[in-house]
Amino acid sequence: MKPEEKAINYLSITRSKAKMFEFNIPESDHLETKVNFVDLLDLTIGIIGDLTSNYSSNSGGTNEFLFSAKYFDALINIGNLKITDESHDYLTLLGAVAYYLSDYPGSSKVLIRNLKYNNIDLNANKLEHIILSIINKSNINPNVFTDNIFKEELIQFSFAYNDFNSNGENLDRLISLTDKLTKTFYKLGSGRDLLFADIINALTKKYAAVSAWTTLPRYSNLSKENWEHYLRRTNAIKEFWPSQVLLGEKGIFNGKSAVIQMPTSAGKTKSSELIIRSAFIKGLTDLAVIVAPFRALCHEIHNDFYQQFAEDEGVEINLVSDVMQFDIKIENISERKYILILTPEKLDFLLRHQKDLAEAIGLIVYDEGHLFDDESRGVKYELLLSALKRNLPRNCQVILISAVMPNSYEIGRWLIGEDFAQIEAKEMSPTQRNVVFTNWKNRRAILQFLDPLNIDIQEFFVPKVIEKQKLQLRPREKKERFYPNRGESSEIAMTLGCKLVPSGPVAVFTARKDSATKCAREFINAFDRGLSITRPNEFMDNEVILTFSNYLGKVLGCDTVPTKAVSYGILMHHGSIPEGIRCCVEYALQNQKAKFVICTSTLSQGVNLPIRYLIVTTTRQGRDEIKVRDFHNLMGRAGRAGKYTEGTVIFSDNNIYDSKQNNYWYWDKAKKLLDPSMSENCKSKILDYFKGFPLEENHERIDQNKLNTTNTIKEYLLSALEGAEDISDASIFSKELAENTLAYFQANSTEKQEIVGYFQQLAKEIIQKIPSSEKRKTFSKVTLSLEDSLLLYDYLTKNIDQLRTCKNLDEFIEFLWPSIYLYTRNLPNIDEETLKATFLKWIKGDSYSEIFDVLSESGIKVKSNRKIIIDHVVDLCEGTYGYDSSMVVGSCIELIQLVDVKNEYEEKIEILKVIQKMVKYGLGSRIATLVYELGFNDRYIAKEIAGELNGRIQSKSKLKQVIRQQYESIKHIVGEYPDYYNYILSNIVG
Repeated sequence: MKPEEKAINYLSITRSKAKMFEFNIPESDHLETKVNFVDLLDLTIGIIGDLTSNYSSNSGGTNEFLFSAKYFDALINIGNLKITDESHDYLTLLGAVAYYLSDYPGSSKVLIRNLKYNNIDLNANKLEHIILSIINKSNINPNVFTDNIFKEELIQFSFAYNDFNSNGENLDRLISLTDKLTKTFYKLGSGRDLLFADIINALTKKYAAVSAWTTLPRYSNLSKENWEHYLRRTNAIKEFWPSQVLLGEKGIFNGKSAVIQMPTSAGKTKSSELIIRSAFIKGLTDLAVIVAPFRALCHEIHNDFYQQFAEDEGVEINLVSDVMQFDIKIENISERKYILILTPEKLDFLLRHQKDLAEAIGLIVYDEGHLFDDESRGVKYELLLSALKRNLPRNCQVILISAVMPNSYEIGRWLIGEDFAQIEAKEMSPTQRNVVFTNWKNRRAILQFLDPLNIDIQEFFVPKVIEKQKLQLRPREKKERFYPNRGESSEIAMTLGCKLVPSGPVAVFTARKDSATKCAREFINAFDRGLSITRPNEFMDNEVILTFSNYLGKVLGCDTVPTKAVSYGILMHHGSIPEGIRCCVEYALQNQKAKFVICTSTLSQGVNLPIRYLIVTTTRQGRDEIKVRDFHNLMGRAGRAGKYTEGTVIFSDNNIYDSKQNNYWYWDKAKKLLDPSMSENCKSKILDYFKGFPLEENHERIDQNKLNTTNTIKEYLLSALEGAEDISDASIFSKELAENTLAYFQANSTEKQEIVGYFQQLAKEIIQKIPSSEKRKTFSKVTLSLEDSLLLYDYLTKNIDQLRTCKNLDEFIEFLWPSIYLYTRNLPNIDEETLKATFLKWIKGDSYSEIFDVLSESGIKVKSNRKIIIDHVVDLCEGTYGYDSSMVVGSCIELIQLVDVKNEYEEKIEILKVIQKMVKYGLGSRIATLVYELGFNDRYIAKEIAGELNGRIQSKSKLKQVIRQQYESIKHIVGEYPDYYNYILSNIVG
């Protein structure tokens, strides 16, 4: 039984009506229709009955189930549809069944979430209780069948199901009793009984096929007993989602290396956890490493793993700091198991200091592993993986995961070799996704829903969504002002967001940080001029607003745009928002404490947020067009599985849709973005060095990229050639290294020769400049370019005696400052004294607003001669000082150790390591940096907690002890900050 064209049209009309309620369109503005919305009931119920009778887990029918699921989902959301509570529960249950059997288990749970288990009665001999329990993976309460005429059969089935669900026992008996139950109701039951009995039969067989009790032992080639200690836990995985089944079938949980394409929110973190668990149980390794490109993603993975492995004795989860110091301790590796979570840059740094670390790694996961062509990080990332290829044990399991990577087979052959699994799970999105364009040709805009797989096909539209409002004028203003204005995508996006926020969390995506600020500022201005629209703060708890307002006021200043926006219920998330605030924003969104965020691509960088609506203001990302694969990563943020049955991506720029007839280029660009088959291949950034560029390219940008490529290759060669004895030796080594790169793998024959020749040329230059093998070993650990490193080495050699007299922080900074000033990249063009003053205020923990005042008084201007704003201060402090300057301090430490041949400066070097962390975090004490690294990643809360602690604290383990002892006073401090920090505290105290 399949839906035909008329039924498909009926479904579109039903969904359109439901969306009018979801989008909060007044009923007076709803389109009139002659369609009776319940006309599809017979068909959709018939589909479920037809497909569940004689069901097997391989019998197909997922599209038909999904058709029914969408219909029931829409029907129960039509606000004025006169259906009884029982009918509503009945339709909700059927919708959940249809979603589950169409391989959307997360959506299934969303529908049943609001059903009242104890009170539900659908006149089907309580069979609905069994259906709900199977979908929810909870045990069946046999007491509900006490007065049932089928009591014996139902209780027998319940005990068998509970035994399997809790212990993985007696699956054959459960299947036998399922068949018996079905036959009983076919003989003696009502029509609804028959339908529910068939559903129970299908659900049981489906669950049996994907239950973790059956899948984990089978796919890991381990016994059930090996997994029992884990599977009996309340937080253990209960069943495999489709993407995880595919991983299992390909042998990934049995140690097979792989390149995996898996969409956002499809279970990547859980899959990584299971891969690691399996490797630990099988004894394949005691050290697993997860490499994630962004600090925020490292934090999220760490927080998930910290909870998931809390009951595993002997497993240590280590979120490695991104300070460029060798600050990890892996001791007694045969007695404990370690999971390191870190960025590529930090792993590269650690491997330069301890090359044999690679030999201990038995499992490595590259999350979001498509960075090879990233302009700023691609070369370093490629060289890191090239080095690991050579140094990891032959039996190390290598997993590279990306949402979209069309040339995954090519990447796999380069990175792993011939023996790996290529897994295409990119179509296995865990939720449905709507694609919507704003159409504003008449007085009021409409939203046009299009087929996500072909946007030339219209599905339905929602009418009369927005219209412009006249704003109040201020004294002396004469020109009329309106909001939102047609063609102003950010104004339309903010208005749409306010319309939608009652129905779920909204993210407004902008191209750049300044665009996000402008978007919020203009919105606030419109409200100040009398804009009449629902404010997002009406759906945010006043206590949360007050806490965030005080927090942002303290960190950024009360008059800044992010602080003002909070009072309207709007949070901001971009690169110029301090890391601590971003974590608080993410946590507030994840826990439904906030529902509206303006963001840049920082939101697409791996962090899972339960966004229901993603409103896209532009198809650009910074100065470039956004890549297709990056856009699909961004789209993956809409519709978190288990939170919503679908996500909605809305293009707010009405010009895209309105001008598609006479400006097809613009429309065609949108089509390309939405077509995953148009995703760009992952290409080596090193290879760009040897290719020509179009004439219209920015040549200054090309030259800078080439210089960066050269310097990064030199860093790599320095580390790799530390044992080379002469130029001949280095030439052989460098040839091997060049041939190991992705660039060489992807190059043509001419380019291959050029790559090898260039590596050999740079290797020769290194040997000539640093003939000493011991010196090369030290220089390989320095993060500056080779030329700068040599100059810095000469400076430190001549001035090392000054370090001997340093006794306090100011004197140490006086010693370091000339190097910091000379070698820190991207310092603003202002006088040195002002820079030094702001640097000192940063490391002593002064507020951004105090630093802003110093810079403002200096008269500093930024690009386009604009006045400085707080964003620029954050960029200077966290980006330039916190990253680049801390790297310079780290380079000084490495080179001082080389200069200090008599080990006279060991104590001074230890102090410099503390200062490096102070520079990194903007904190004035060692204990404050330890507090920061423990998870309180905000300067203000770290300082407050550090000021409260008693005793001499030299390690994180000691710090945890002291925090537990002084819990009440620490809790009082944390209570003044957003909930994220209370979550961190609860993890520490257990």
